[in-house]
Amino acid sequence: MLRFSVEYKDNGDWKQVEDGSYCTLLNADKGSSEFCEKAAKLILEFVLPCLETGNSIKKLCEKLSWIEWKDVEGGTLLSIIIEAA
Repeated sequence: MLRFSVEYKDNGDWKQVEDGSYCTLLNADKGSSEFCEKAAKLILEFVLPCLETGNSIKKLCEKLSWIEWKDVEGGTLLSIIIEAA
């Protein structure tokens, strides 16, 4: 399974965001580097605005951990966000 970890840069050093590391449903053996990059960009699309507001990302990351290859292929995580709401 692929894991994503949310980090931020602080004075040149990367620091992990609390409650920002989750496994996904994505099988690491099946994903090309391009697919993994696309998945990361989709996750970032949702996480970045939450980080910018200073809100906790825990619940959001829990929802995003349900990402599957069909979501990456479709280019959207909307179904995950709606189903988990």
